[in-house]
Amino acid sequence: MGLLSRIWNSLFYHRANDWWMLPKTMAGQQNPPFDGPMGQTASIVKRWLTVVTSGDRHATPWFYAWVGVILAIITLAEVWIFTFETLGPWFVPLLLILSFLKFVMVVAFFMHLRFDNKLFTWIFGFGFTIGVAVFVAILALFFKLNG
Repeated sequence: MGLLSRIWNSLFYHRANDWWMLPKTMAGQQNPPFDGPMGQTASIVKRWLTVVTSGDRHATPWFYAWVGVILAIITLAEVWIFTFETLGPWFVPLLLILSFLKFVMVVAFFMHLRFDNKLFTWIFGFGFTIGVAVFVAILALFFKLNG
């Protein structure tokens, strides 16, 4: 079979079936795996994070250096955001999101929580949530009292 014939068949036929017939997918099954709006995204991200963080063993010093660089960049972004006066109501949420990212990175990598019991992750996460809730409550009280 010639090269052009093979290219033609690969473009317009699936396994010598009818013209433009869709290939078999898992979507036709009774309960397809990865059904939902995100599809396989969660499993792909988890697999990617496992590879990046060296799986079940501790990562190399270079990996921790890169985590430190990312934390420094987030800190610089926080300082840079602090210089803007035009952010208005976006100021506090942006800083809270950036601080949450730094918290997750420090706790997950430098405190090695990914190798410990999941209970510790819940404890640290709950502590952070309580801290943010108290901060927001005091901020709301401040604005309520000062108009």
